[in-house]
Amino acid sequence: MDDVKISIDTGAIISTRDFYNEVGKRYEDAFSHDAGLQRILERFLSLLPSNASVLDVGCGTGKPVSSMIAGSGRKPYGIDFSATMVELSKKQIPQGVFQCCKMLRYPPPSPSDFEGIIANLSLFGLSRAELTSMAHNSSSGSSLVASY
Repeated sequence: MDDVKISIDTGAIISTRDFYNEVGKRYEDAFSHDAGLQRILERFLSLLPSNASVLDVGCGTGKPVSSMIAGSGRKPYGIDFSATMVELSKKQIPQGVFQCCKMLRYPPPSPSDFEGIIANLSLFGLSRAELTSMAHNSSSGSSLVASY
């Protein structure tokens, strides 16, 4: 995901990571209130144990995904390659664990650490080979939800 975007503040060409660092909270304001996504998350969470650990791939600001995970009593773990997004997640969902890293380089602590994995709007920049690699490296037996 080393492609480029146009800065919404300056119009300059910048990296995708810099773009997400720049938009920060504005991203949450635009995308965190999707009723359809919230219904999908409610259904997904209902399939998991009440004490499940759930990996939020491309967690952004933590809203709505990690916030709903925590609100359901489950433990959110979020990864994102934007330091700004990770800092917002840490502030907004203090009961979660958030780490700044590229999703393809994330080393899960153990193959069975997560009962659920969700990737919302974070996979569209990956190639088929990268998606396949990521699926093979995911936790065995985990439920997965991916949305574009």
